[in-house]
Amino acid sequence: MSRTFAVWGLFLLILALALFAFDAVDTETYALMFGLAGSVLLTAALLRVLAREGEEEGEVRMEPDLSLPAAGLGVALFLLAVSVVVGVWLALIGAGLAVWSLAGVLRERRAMRREEGG
Repeated sequence: MSRTFAVWGLFLLILALALFAFDAVDTETYALMFGLAGSVLLTAALLRVLAREGEEEGEVRMEPDLSLPAAGLGVALFLLAVSVVVGVWLALIGAGLAVWSLAGVLRERRAMRREEGG
């Protein structure tokens, strides 16, 4: 999880540095972009430190938040939010994707419980 935040933070830092190429950028925009990049990178470092504390050597951790259905659920929620502006057709697509994603997440959680139980 910390790697995801680190990559995102580096991407935001690159975007913030790209602002120097433009002339009409105000100070608040620089502060927001560099502050956001710094806070995401700080979060990544904190997650990395916290992950080391509870980890044993050779331990395999299952993380359902990095799965395709979990990402699909995030996209579905975004589509449902945007459908307020765009229309009913996007709401139907988002609802279908949400049902598919929730079924996938539930299937993964059941498989994780089965693995932990023996």
